[in-house]
Amino acid sequence: MRMRQVLGALLMVGAASALAATAQAAITTPAPGSTVRGDVWIYEDRGGKNSFPCGGADSWIEVYRPDGTLIFSRNKGGDGGWGTTWNTHGEAIGSGYRIRSVRKDRFLSGFSCKDGWAELSNFTVTLENLSAVSYTSVTSAYYGEAFGVSAFLRDATTGRPIGGRTVSFTLGGGPSTTCVTAADGRCSSSLTASLTPATYTLTTSFAGDCCWRGSSENVSFEILKRPTTLTYDGATSVFSQESASLGARLIDARAGAAIAGKAITFELLSGGSVVRSTSATTTRASASRSAS
Repeated sequence: MRMRQVLGALLMVGAASALAATAQAAITTPAPGSTVRGDVWIYEDRGGKNSFPCGGADSWIEVYRPDGTLIFSRNKGGDGGWGTTWNTHGEAIGSGYRIRSVRKDRFLSGFSCKDGWAELSNFTVTLENLSAVSYTSVTSAYYGEAFGVSAFLRDATTGRPIGGRTVSFTLGGGPSTTCVTAADGRCSSSLTASLTPATYTLTTSFAGDCCWRGSSENVSFEILKRPTTLTYDGATSVFSQESASLGARLIDARAGAAIAGKAITFELLSGGSVVRSTSATTTRASASRSAS
């Protein structure tokens, strides 16, 4: 008689647990209809439940693409709430990703333990991964010279590198180039400073694709005038009333080459006044003046 009373009490406890299971909350984060990105923390605050003397409760969290393909599944045995992280990298951005949780309770029914299955959560979220691109090279170059450009492309939420994507560089709306990021999210290329020396905007951009929104960064870029050296190599003395041969050489200080086509002005103090003479360079500027 005593045994029947104990079993009867167990049956009541088991039935109460099975009924309570469907009334408790399930996934509490993320919220239904929310926008998620990066590493998504999914928390199920109930899980499966064991009712004495039964064991073997289980619960599952699953994620499905909008087309119904299962892409993520995790399981936890035993009682209580639990959480897991869904890495969304590489999945197409958009709405309709379905998050679902299922539990299996274990409870006493009659003289044996039974399974109690139920779907606790079933809702959709929108996936929107953001990118961030950074320019990582020089911010000035001399006119006419090639210079290196480089960038780092990453997930804006997690900071993880994004490989295999095309990054573009454009200088002042003129010269442009592209490169494709490696697995570490980095790539490099080169441009030529062909615009008139001044300060311009250098734009580094990623247009975006199926899995990440686009991003860009603007930096100031200065094209510098090329340094020169001017050396006088003409006559340094002359007799009165005679003509003096004046000469100079204009050199590109970076390349070491003569600069042609530039006007060179010579000034000669003669009889208390300044006499000026201007000559255009070929490989060397020259002029002839009479001393009074």
